[in-house]
Amino acid sequence: MKDNINEIIKNIIEFMWKEYGVIIVFSNEKLIEKNQLAFYKSIIIEKREKLDIIKVNLNNINSYKKDLGINETKLFVLLHEIAHFLLLKAKYKQQEIYADLIAYFIIQELIFKENFINIISNILELIDFENFSKIDESISKDLKDISKLFIYKYRKFLKINK
Repeated sequence: MKDNINEIIKNIIEFMWKEYGVIIVFSNEKLIEKNQLAFYKSIIIEKREKLDIIKVNLNNINSYKKDLGINETKLFVLLHEIAHFLLLKAKYKQQEIYADLIAYFIIQELIFKENFINIISNILELIDFENFSKIDESISKDLKDISKLFIYKYRKFLKINK
């Protein structure tokens, strides 16, 4: 069975908006850093109003990946930025390796097992596998729990809305 990554991305965008009020934008507009693939930012608009935005740069992803694995890269980059949002919500320290691990855990749950290795092989250079083993076991467990909660809410959302 083949995963429809574009459908997964579409559902995640809808879920993040309806569940958390997070705006996700895929655009060709240049980001602050020239080669940056995406970013997550929380902006305070009024005293009590907060706007959470995830912006993914398609130009950089397309030039970074050429043809192979573009959709997989979009999914991982999106989940990595969502992981930064989840770390913030959990009042956890923001670290790139933590966001990578949460994104990896989420992909494990979203993708059919028979497609998982193929998808991960298309995004290997984005994931710092060497440093995963250096993460303290209790922190790794916390990050796994954060990803499980996200997946639980996402699947619940899909049951209600799809």
